[in-house]
Amino acid sequence: EALRHVGKGVVDGNPVAGATVTPWALRSSQGHGWWRKGDERAQVDPQAATSDEQGLATVRYPYYRDLEEQIRTTGVSLHADHPEFAYLDALHADVPGVDTGPREIKLTAGVPLEVRASIEGAAADLDNVFAFWSDGRSWEPGNAPEKLADGVLRFAAMSAGKNSVLLAKLDGERATHMSRIVDFELTPGEPKRIDVTLRPSLQVRGVLSDNVPRPVREGRISVWTLDPADIQNRVSWITWAPIEPDGTFTIESWPVGEPIQLLALCQGYIATSGSAPDCVENPPDPEKDPYNRPQVFYPDYKDPIEVTMTPLVQCMVTAIDEDEEPVAGVQVASWPNVCWWNSGSQIYCHPLVRGERLLKMRSYHDIVDEPFPTPFQAQTDAEGRLTLELPAGREGLTVLGDVYELPVFLGRRNVKIQLTAGETTEVVLRLQPRGTDKLGEWDKLAGVVFGCSTREGRRICALPGVRKKMDEFERRFREAKNQRDPQLLSEAYAVVADAFDGVGDAEESAKWRRKAAEQAALAKAAREDAAQ
Repeated sequence: EALRHVGKGVVDGNPVAGATVTPWALRSSQGHGWWRKGDERAQVDPQAATSDEQGLATVRYPYYRDLEEQIRTTGVSLHADHPEFAYLDALHADVPGVDTGPREIKLTAGVPLEVRASIEGAAADLDNVFAFWSDGRSWEPGNAPEKLADGVLRFAAMSAGKNSVLLAKLDGERATHMSRIVDFELTPGEPKRIDVTLRPSLQVRGVLSDNVPRPVREGRISVWTLDPADIQNRVSWITWAPIEPDGTFTIESWPVGEPIQLLALCQGYIATSGSAPDCVENPPDPEKDPYNRPQVFYPDYKDPIEVTMTPLVQCMVTAIDEDEEPVAGVQVASWPNVCWWNSGSQIYCHPLVRGERLLKMRSYHDIVDEPFPTPFQAQTDAEGRLTLELPAGREGLTVLGDVYELPVFLGRRNVKIQLTAGETTEVVLRLQPRGTDKLGEWDKLAGVVFGCSTREGRRICALPGVRKKMDEFERRFREAKNQRDPQLLSEAYAVVADAFDGVGDAEESAKWRRKAAEQAALAKAAREDAAQ
């Protein structure tokens, strides 16, 4: 089933025909994520729409973000593209909307840009010269600047304000020459030409700290350039390299003068979380920071950089069913995140992508290298057991499979665990047959407990004491042998009902009070049975 999201493109109040509006991500109570062709959760493919003479474009989105779990879609993210206007790549719309009229997308005139590339003082031969630039067209397959005479590249008109560009000349899949990341400002109505110099790319060598036993197994590094604090959507250079058994690695091509943000992972060890570089405004307190962070290097390209490593924590997992019997053959996964300095986050060292391939194909998801097993994931043996290696701190566990699943736990189908450096963590996962319950039944509760991604959730989390109470119930549920204990559920549902009362949602409050009463009755019956 699909509903309609209608966008109306306008400039100075006038409709714009021929604008392409493309959905690229969906939001639900479970978070915000890519929506791409072949999406197994929504079971609906995204489709672009083109505005008509009235500026109207109809974009369909799935009623359910996850059809099987009955999780409602609460938001759609869109691109808007027109050859005569600046590209808009971060449009976000709550759905269904407050009103039924079309959403207005305001297009602005772009600024023409030309880049004159040179190598060793002469105009560059543009054969095999590629570019990243700082609007969303750079990441769309089939887009490339027009190549003119005398080493000049002409880009589609870009948004006014701060922008950036990086050029690279490829020989096969190796960047032989690269520019620095060049920052510049575009002024409305003023076409701009800039000069960019390509220099031989530099090789960076490195080694893991001596505490990692040799030979190093399944080792890899993942690296990004470092953004200044005051520039959004800046161009980045990304790549990865294997770690040799002796602990050494080589970044074959790196833009001269650019700092390196680096992650490292191998069997048993992970790079120590890095300290904030000077360009980070208001750096997080390392004692309270929930993320792993990259180490930052300013290499001189002569001496190897040394990456400080720390042991991973052993997490021993046992999966059992409702009859306390072991469950074999289920995948248990975690997703430790790294937050890049002045940039976004992702699973640590996954996926692995090389910038050279991205330059050619313009599709991050189609160029992923997979030379290693998926990290932080394993399958239970005949006794329902497995061991994961995870970073110290608080992480999540979930179960992947067609037969068994974790019960819904306060709006999510995962379990949070605390891992302490130097200590083995033991976890029992109690599974149920798949399809026993649906996450969609918990949509509004998830907005309360996790991330407050819904309008209701944001209002509720602002209430005094709600967050504290939810954290306390989460702790109690995590420590409980039976996470479906009706007494616990009754108390949790009553708190949620109070929270909805606090924002004037009587209908939703009544629903959770009914749930609380049902669980209280079950708890009372259990006590009476035990007393007989």
